[in-house]
Amino acid sequence: MKKYYVALAILIVIASIFLPTPEGLTREGQIMIGILAMAVLLWLTEAIPMAITGLLIMALQPLLGVADAKEVFANFGNRAVFFILASFMLVAAIEKYGLHKRMAVKFLKMFGETPKKFIFGVMLTGALLSFIMQEHGVAAILLPILLHVLLLVRVVPKESNFGIATMLALTYGTTIGSWGTLLGGARNPLTIAFLDEFGYNISFLDWMKINMPIVIITLPIVAAIIFLLFPPEIKYWKGNRTDRKRGW
Repeated sequence: MKKYYVALAILIVIASIFLPTPEGLTREGQIMIGILAMAVLLWLTEAIPMAITGLLIMALQPLLGVADAKEVFANFGNRAVFFILASFMLVAAIEKYGLHKRMAVKFLKMFGETPKKFIFGVMLTGALLSFIMQEHGVAAILLPILLHVLLLVRVVPKESNFGIATMLALTYGTTIGSWGTLLGGARNPLTIAFLDEFGYNISFLDWMKINMPIVIITLPIVAAIIFLLFPPEIKYWKGNRTDRKRGW
């Protein structure tokens, strides 16, 4: 079946080359639409590996006269692209040796005295890890750990304020922490690249100087809002005292 999708993708590109060009559309624009349609079809069907489809998009543009080769490949030489690639390499190394899990468990243990401290610890742990990893990866790392904790204290899904507050702390902690450094998310280096085009050269340290104060101010404010809207019903953490009525 995959070979038929590949054949259809090729026909789409060929059709874009030889079909008459509608009024108001350039020939290059028509071919580019054909290349885009080919890419969408191949990505959706996965008839060939996605990475090869991405390379085809780059290669076909100069081959079919849509754009000059230097112009096409210059877009992939942006320093933001290489920074993102470097951050992925760093994350791969951290995950390979399990450093992220050890850090997460260590941080969470430090805040295990009371439910509120635990929730704030989740937020702080997510923020700190998002300084060196992309926020989505941090959330994926912490989520199974937190689910295990919630199962231990027998929270009722969608009804327990403690459970809701914990999940919100994870969400907002990783999001806010990702503002702090350029490693927090792809949008950060892309923003740097965008500003660079207008003559604003911002270094890694400059970014931290601008955004770290925002992170430090925002974290406790958001934590206070979460505690106000979803006050944990668990008053005492297991190990100190237990709430006999609710079985903790």
